[in-house]
Amino acid sequence: MKRKGFFAAGTLILVFIAAQSKAQTPAPKPAARGLNPELMKMMGMAAAEDPAAVERGTKDFVTNCAFCHGSGATGGEGGPDLVRSVLVLHDEKGDKIGPVILEGRLQKGMPKFPMSQAQIADISA
Repeated sequence: MKRKGFFAAGTLILVFIAAQSKAQTPAPKPAARGLNPELMKMMGMAAAEDPAAVERGTKDFVTNCAFCHGSGATGGEGGPDLVRSVLVLHDEKGDKIGPVILEGRLQKGMPKFPMSQAQIADISA
């Protein structure tokens, strides 16, 4: 019985929050990663990436990474979900994910990938 009451209270809170957010001025258009630019700034994330870098990085990712991490980077055959990775989330132009790409994680089955810093920055984008 307590669970029903808890669930009902939680539902009411969510409805209230949704109503309040609709009543406020709409946020600016989301950035490339799908988040509000102000929220991205608060989280220490970079703003929208260069579309050309995203295109190059997507091609490199599909060629070199998608076979394990999935084409959408949400995990796949042996590779973890990179979309929810804290390391990837805090990465800026490959500063955090670059060493993993270059050195691999041999104990987890990830080989080393000899990529340039520009390729790593594009994949990060």
